[in-house]
Amino acid sequence: MVAISVITPSYNRADFIRTALNSVSNQNYLDVEHIIVDGNSTDSTLSILKEYQNLKVIREPDRGVYDALNKGIKLAQGEIIAQLNTDDYFEPDIFTMIAEIFNENSDIDAISAGARVFELTPSGEKTFATYGGIKKEDLLFRITLGTPTFNAWFFRKDVFRKIGDYSLDYSLAADRDLLLRFHIAGLKHFSMEKVVYHYCQHPLSLTMNNLHDRQDRVYREMIELAEKYLAIQNDPSLKKSCLRWRDRAYIELFASDVLRRNIGGMVQVTSSATKKNPMWPLKLLAASPLGIIKLVEKRYAR
Repeated sequence: MVAISVITPSYNRADFIRTALNSVSNQNYLDVEHIIVDGNSTDSTLSILKEYQNLKVIREPDRGVYDALNKGIKLAQGEIIAQLNTDDYFEPDIFTMIAEIFNENSDIDAISAGARVFELTPSGEKTFATYGGIKKEDLLFRITLGTPTFNAWFFRKDVFRKIGDYSLDYSLAADRDLLLRFHIAGLKHFSMEKVVYHYCQHPLSLTMNNLHDRQDRVYREMIELAEKYLAIQNDPSLKKSCLRWRDRAYIELFASDVLRRNIGGMVQVTSSATKKNPMWPLKLLAASPLGIIKLVEKRYAR
């Protein structure tokens, strides 16, 4: 049986964390360790954690979610690393299936599975989107212009030895950076269509929220990442993807400023984007003002 380690970063999520914990403890898979890396929560999180047997709990300050994940991965004893947010949950009884895929495919380094995004409403969960596992040919697109559904990935622990930890240079997009390094290293993954992970969208979520300032930080980190890999990589397909990614992120930043009627922001984004790509204004025009606004409104609605 393949040992699975689940890493959950935690900070003041008492209202959500039971569902996450239950989704691991009810998996009916014996060889699981669940590591909670809590940044000294001040709510009732700790008392809830004490109700669950066999949790491994680390309580100390951290530098954010990716720092907490790095700590958990270093302590993990399992061969397979899974990651679970406190406000999300795993599909029931999927760990056995994940383990079987790894056992039957000794050459793979990871599994990319399906994911669902939902919101809690008075009548129950409302599904906003579902995504299948990422196929090899779609990986670059999903990392850059698409949705990588990162928590629906399961990695062999050895992956982190090969490509390194999460970079703390990015507070919201370090998962995309890790997947780019995964791709560049030529590591192999298995694509699984079944939905195994459920993301809860709410205002306090790190990325699944509709807060303009947080989304803008995501776009800016995407631009930084695109610039980083344009500078250090010569692979034509990667460079093409990064160029498109950078241009798109600038368009989304521009649209965000349009929605807020932030003239200064629009001018600044246009200036920065045009310095990087003199053809960017044409890309902006091709997107059309209405199309740009709909693009960002769709992002914020998720």
